[in-house]
Amino acid sequence: MTDRRAVRVGVTCVGGRFVFDALQALRAAPDLDVTIIGMDAVAESSGKLFVDRFVQVPFASQDPRGFVKALFQICQEQAIDVVVLWSEAETRAVAQYGSDRAPSLLKTTADQPEVAAIVTHKGRLFDALNERGVDVGPYQRAMDFRSVRRALEDLGYPERSMVIKPCEGTGSRGVLIANATILSYTPLLSAERLCGTGTIEALEAVVREYDASWEDVLIMPFYGGDVYDVDCLAVHGTAVDVVPRKRQYSNPLSPVNEGCVVAMEPDLIAYAKRLGKTLGVHGVCDFDLVRDEEGRPRLLDASLRMSGSIAASCVVGINFPAQLIRILLDLPLKHYDVIDGTVLRPIHHFIAV
Repeated sequence: MTDRRAVRVGVTCVGGRFVFDALQALRAAPDLDVTIIGMDAVAESSGKLFVDRFVQVPFASQDPRGFVKALFQICQEQAIDVVVLWSEAETRAVAQYGSDRAPSLLKTTADQPEVAAIVTHKGRLFDALNERGVDVGPYQRAMDFRSVRRALEDLGYPERSMVIKPCEGTGSRGVLIANATILSYTPLLSAERLCGTGTIEALEAVVREYDASWEDVLIMPFYGGDVYDVDCLAVHGTAVDVVPRKRQYSNPLSPVNEGCVVAMEPDLIAYAKRLGKTLGVHGVCDFDLVRDEEGRPRLLDASLRMSGSIAASCVVGINFPAQLIRILLDLPLKHYDVIDGTVLRPIHHFIAV
């Protein structure tokens, strides 16, 4: 029988919708004997029921320094070997404030501060890729409404619809679509997410109404093609596991995964591999891709964390959480085969705790 490596893993955001399946995948790894210390900003997080120990932490989005201080204190007290950060704000906080304060030998998914500084900011991300020869399609950055108007015109509005999104936003929050054929503002999600469409005049009015800002936004064409969540693991820029999942959503901007189908399409995989190689990713990266009018893959967004729906890729053959731990701790990797074409649907189910 193969010896199992004892590993104490800290996992944040354990109140996530699909986190149970990902944690079960960690426990199922035949070569790892995992103890999971779960963390969440919500005291009564559902995740506290299925981790070995639960600790509340500050919201990284509200108090990044406080989050980093609390995280590293927990890591010392609990003798944690590796931390899996499961949110953009946490990744940004640890990359910015934690590089010189981390406990000795601790590994985290934000151990590349220079890469995190690029990936967690859409403007820097697109600039870096573009400067290094990766085709990300047309885009512009803007810092105020006047420059937004100018960028829209340069990119082809009003003949073509355009997407305007905050450079430090997450998911669909704050994403606005300038569409000259929709005369009044039309929300696409709940009001608090400020995600909707309309003419640029209608968008300007709603931004003013919500006391939001046009500062530091990315503007790019609206692509109406299929959208893919691409789960990637890489070792010093070289991809080892890539799984594209085509979204099957009633609303493509939905913050919750409504279902997907595994799509191991060579051009998507090659594009994701090039993105990871160009950025020099070591560990995990989550790419959101879309096909343009000519069928070419285009980048929508990227994150240095596991996607919220990473458990879907576990179902079709790759234990992403366990493989990530192996990469971060420099352990031998496992070979996985993916079941292409599998249709996946999220469900609610009972568990014994």
